[in-house]
Amino acid sequence: MLGGGALSPEVILFMGPYGSCKTTLAVQGFVEGCKKAQQMTIAAQAEGKNIKYVCVLASYEMPKEELIARCIACAAEIPRRRQKKLKNFGSSLRSGGDLEPYEQRRFKNLLDKGQPCPDEKTRVAAAVNVLNEYGIFLDMSSTDPSTSAGCGGVKELATVLRNEVRRHKDSELKFLSVFVDHAAAMVANMVGDDQYDINTDATRKVLKLVPRQLAGWVGRAFGTRVYLMHQLNGEANRRNPTAMFHHTDSDECKSIGMFCDFCVVTGPTTQDSRQLCVWEVTKHRRTPPNKRRVVKVDGQYNSVHPMDKKYVVDLTRNRIVTVKEYESINGPIGGTSKKAEKKSTKKKSTSDAGEAMINLQLPM
Repeated sequence: MLGGGALSPEVILFMGPYGSCKTTLAVQGFVEGCKKAQQMTIAAQAEGKNIKYVCVLASYEMPKEELIARCIACAAEIPRRRQKKLKNFGSSLRSGGDLEPYEQRRFKNLLDKGQPCPDEKTRVAAAVNVLNEYGIFLDMSSTDPSTSAGCGGVKELATVLRNEVRRHKDSELKFLSVFVDHAAAMVANMVGDDQYDINTDATRKVLKLVPRQLAGWVGRAFGTRVYLMHQLNGEANRRNPTAMFHHTDSDECKSIGMFCDFCVVTGPTTQDSRQLCVWEVTKHRRTPPNKRRVVKVDGQYNSVHPMDKKYVVDLTRNRIVTVKEYESINGPIGGTSKKAEKKSTKKKSTSDAGEAMINLQLPM
């Protein structure tokens, strides 16, 4: 959706209503970033370069324990419901023996090919090793009464990152990506701390400057890309998942996207088991291959997945429907609709509704 991927020192703003998929995306991006950092580090060392790549997740709201559980769900593919059932996460993990029901479903393709499914203990050990070695988690939630960590905004974040670089004296530390979850919580921590004179009227001005500061003090300073999460206003929570959202629907500050390179916005998820939402690129530095995408939120495994090969947005009914259902009414996507054929025998390349759906069929 970024028209070629994120580049340094770009700032990518991802926005959604409360409880959509902002933290889910941040955690999944962090996990995948750690895996990529491992590959890049191994490749650099093979060339004789003493470089270590890492991915950073700075959390300004979610407690550390919750975030770790989400990372395990994503990296080790152990659903949250399974984690909550285990009395002792370290000793109760499956080590050999019969597969759990969720494993039989989750790894069906692997099992159908006659390949073994790694047990839970093996998957967790591998995940923890990668996350600990190539990931840096910064608890900036300001929930620890013994420290004010998290109350200093972007300047404090930049200082913490500089200290991480200095601490790794045995190799050159490079940040592959930095995820900041999220802007509103960062500024709220600043407002609630006595040493920073920021009143509520100035909050929107601070929020407006956060992306610009991240681009300079983090992006350019460390040669990395920054993913910033932020929420839409309360009114957005009441709108339909297929409604058109924009980064100016931001909570507290309508101009938060002014200094961002990309803005991607999602509506709320559907209120059913599908948990589908629609992502929209509302600002871009490079022309993206498409703008709207149907995405599935898998909360149990803390991940999001593109679903535009299976689902599309039916603009005439403001619903997310299956491709099969859409085509049964409107004709093939990208082709001539049945309604248009009834009105005229003149050959047409596509119906208006069909044109609106073409973009959703392009790969990410």
